[in-house]
Amino acid sequence: MLYEPVQKNRLFAAGLKYSDITWTSIADILNAFEKRIDQWYLAPVRLLRQQPGQHGAFAAMSISCLLVDCLCQFHAGKVTSNRTLFTKFVEKQLPNYKRPISPPIEFPKVDSHNCTYELDAAGAIKTRRLSSVADALYYIYRCGLLHSAHAPLCGVISGLSTRRFSIRKKSLAKYGSIGTAGGDCPVIVIEPWKLFDDVETFFKRYLGKLKTASPTDAIRRHFNAKFEDCFGVSIASAV
Repeated sequence: MLYEPVQKNRLFAAGLKYSDITWTSIADILNAFEKRIDQWYLAPVRLLRQQPGQHGAFAAMSISCLLVDCLCQFHAGKVTSNRTLFTKFVEKQLPNYKRPISPPIEFPKVDSHNCTYELDAAGAIKTRRLSSVADALYYIYRCGLLHSAHAPLCGVISGLSTRRFSIRKKSLAKYGSIGTAGGDCPVIVIEPWKLFDDVETFFKRYLGKLKTASPTDAIRRHFNAKFEDCFGVSIASAV
């Protein structure tokens, strides 16, 4: 463990100290974990949803992406995430988003060390092709919102009355210095509230499986590993 909490002085969730949790009881641990996830992610989006119009959509989409990132790490037992972990999780656990994008969206590669775009030998911006909705969720929304503080013009956060997402091949954006200059750029429109509902549904299903899993099941071992890294308490012996 990188760090360990001083349990009597640290809150695990609002109104709940580490020392209040029975660390030998998986039921008590999962109740505390559920409370923390609800307070950090779910309850804020519910409040945003009560605002009129789409005024809370940007923040709701950001929190939903954070929650996907969080849950994919717990589900896989990893200390952090990457594109592969995120997109595989989306396609398996949120299968409504396992859809192709055709033609693919040309998307710039970023030099994260220098906070610039990657350039080829001729000075042109290097690109990757986003050919699936899962890729779009990762690069346009997860990385766009959390690293660049906005969704680029190939992505829209907006209400769709009946659909989770829509691919607009024309009329919303054109390529500039990447792709075919002046050509139509496909745009993905995401309904943030439906994404949130889907992620919340997975979370409830995941908790249910954890509650009935044995300590040696992969789902528990992965959860235990991420939990220990996050919270500094070993729960491998909890039953």
